[in-house]
Amino acid sequence: MDTSVRRKMISKTIGAFMILLLNDVDISDSLNKLGIDNICIYGMGVLGQYFYRALEDSNINVIACVDNNTKIKHSRVPIISASELDTVQEKIDYYIITSEFYYEQIRDEIVEKYSAKTILLDSLIEEMILMNHCYL
Repeated sequence: MDTSVRRKMISKTIGAFMILLLNDVDISDSLNKLGIDNICIYGMGVLGQYFYRALEDSNINVIACVDNNTKIKHSRVPIISASELDTVQEKIDYYIITSEFYYEQIRDEIVEKYSAKTILLDSLIEEMILMNHCYL
């Protein structure tokens, strides 16, 4: 993928995320209102790490995080490969996918194998912005 396109996608999502933070939106409360409680963050690059940090010490249960980079480690949540999802998938209600570029491919794989719902992080943030009437 063209790195400039990827940077633009990430910047757009981070910008939207900042709108939530600047408006003092309680991320976990917003997720609860959307019926999202037990999640898997699919992609632990920049966006996945920011999102996870926003959920630390909240009532959102991050069951696992998925990333193909096996060098990423975290002390509070398991970071697993996609092939290891079978070990935790029954506990997951929503897969929050951070990669806009690969969203459809990842979503299709998850929907084919598991009954959990998927949502793109950027779309989720946009929904929270609207739901909380956030303005900059």
